[in-house]
Amino acid sequence: MPRIWIDYCQFMVSQCKITRSRRTFDRALRALPITQHPRIWPLYLRFARNLPLPETAIRVYRRYLKLSPENAEEYIDYLRSVGRLDEAAIRLAAVVNDENFVSKEGKSNYQ
Repeated sequence: MPRIWIDYCQFMVSQCKITRSRRTFDRALRALPITQHPRIWPLYLRFARNLPLPETAIRVYRRYLKLSPENAEEYIDYLRSVGRLDEAAIRLAAVVNDENFVSKEGKSNYQ
């Protein structure tokens, strides 16, 4: 079942229809069980990062971080790349202050 959604999402992205692609990703996430979401999210995030408006990608990332907060560093890097330094600093401060956060990049809380 996720293979059909993956192929459909990739097809919609190749058509360059931003709103329809975004809605298709949203439908896939609603239709699939949460155990299969990790197969959709990488495609959705790649699609969102390539959009001309960073606000859409930021909203997608915020939604993604509710399920995978361990990927906060990826979001912080994206915010820095689009010039959203205020929000990047706030997120970075939250990560540093979270004693339970473990970096996926192998960094300590203070690097």
